[in-house]
Amino acid sequence: MMRTRLALFVLVLCSTVTAVTASLSAQKTYGPPSQVAITATTYDPVNQLLGISGMNFDAQPVVTFASHPLTVVTATPQLILAVLPPSFPPGTYVVTVSCGPSAWDNSTFVVTIGAVGAKGPAGPMGPKGPAGPAGADGLTGAAGATGAAGPAGPAGANGIAGAIGATGPQGSVGPMGPQGPAGPAGAAGATGAIGINWRGDWDGALAYVANDAVAFNGASYLAINANAGSQPPSADWNVLAQAGAAGEAGPAGAQGPAGAQGPTGAQGPAGADGATGPQGTAGPQGATGPQGPQGAPGAQGPQGPAGATGPTGPTGPGVTLVAATSSNATPIGLACTNYAGGVVTVSGTAGHPVEISGTTWLRINHTSGIRDAGFVLIGTAPNDCGGVGGPYFAPFSVSAAAPTDVIDLTVPFHAVFTPGSTGPVTYYLNAFMTVGADALDRFWFANLAARVY
Repeated sequence: MMRTRLALFVLVLCSTVTAVTASLSAQKTYGPPSQVAITATTYDPVNQLLGISGMNFDAQPVVTFASHPLTVVTATPQLILAVLPPSFPPGTYVVTVSCGPSAWDNSTFVVTIGAVGAKGPAGPMGPKGPAGPAGADGLTGAAGATGAAGPAGPAGANGIAGAIGATGPQGSVGPMGPQGPAGPAGAAGATGAIGINWRGDWDGALAYVANDAVAFNGASYLAINANAGSQPPSADWNVLAQAGAAGEAGPAGAQGPAGAQGPTGAQGPAGADGATGPQGTAGPQGATGPQGPQGAPGAQGPQGPAGATGPTGPTGPGVTLVAATSSNATPIGLACTNYAGGVVTVSGTAGHPVEISGTTWLRINHTSGIRDAGFVLIGTAPNDCGGVGGPYFAPFSVSAAAPTDVIDLTVPFHAVFTPGSTGPVTYYLNAFMTVGADALDRFWFANLAARVY
């Protein structure tokens, strides 16, 4: 049975991410520059587009393919979409992304396109590239507790290992070794389809025809039908490329200040007076003598009880991380469906953002000729399929042209909430089908992470 794996990426609303980033800017720590890195590439020969996924790209990168500059259609910090002409024969090439003059601003990646002939014998190995600079040392982990002393007793448990330091930037690529003899040519590929017509940002006031391409909410879409006012994603549009997943969480904030000292307890009661001596026998009345010395003070009374503990100081700034996973198989229908076990509970603070992100694996029972589509989102209740609004909906779909099969989809999701009160808050992973619902469509696995800022 054929398995089809589709990867969909959802870009959060830019203004919200910018607001969260701005609120955390005061916690920024300084260290080595951010390394530009390519992590994966995809090639769409029909639309002649090269997708480059990675991190730390800027808005105007320079992309070269086998030393030939490519035209960049769109660029985000995690995704670059560039036009790759069909003039390059099938083979393996080096693609380079440059965002500046330093080694931190450049990254290379090896790409294979088209059908490739049988592999020729390996050429001699090129010389080793120079080592990249060493990464910064990680923080020392806390020492483990020492085992109790005893004759030939077991060793104490090892302490938890310290976190691994950040990996240093990759050394530059050494010169390529001489090419091995060419293998026999592969069969000629099929004639490519009509190229795309890039129309820029989607505009609901414009009319579009098939093969028009637009950008909307950080993703790019290709028109498959003539339409006007049909906002992607919809039945008139196919996804060209989705935005990359959110970057790693920033470093933990500094420890909050200690709470104020509680008030001093009340003074204990005075000690009891000493016992009175026995009465002496009465003598004759004499002259009044001088006043006797003052008696010794009585014993000190017991200490009074301790005063009540002062209130806890306010929580210092920082990030609290809570994670959850689920491997249940929960059917997805046209109604709002909560994934059993797909929940995460955090201790929220009024006015402080809570960011939930993760990935879910769906299994769609697809029938050829019927389009399957729906949305994954985070809600505040098991039946909440509104969440924080449409911009945070994570769409998924299977084309009607796909053959009958069980289709595996990996869908990333992301949402940002701001609780109105302080206390425990639970968030739910929900989904619903819009078309093509089947009794065997279901959640298969999920992982969630909640960050409280």
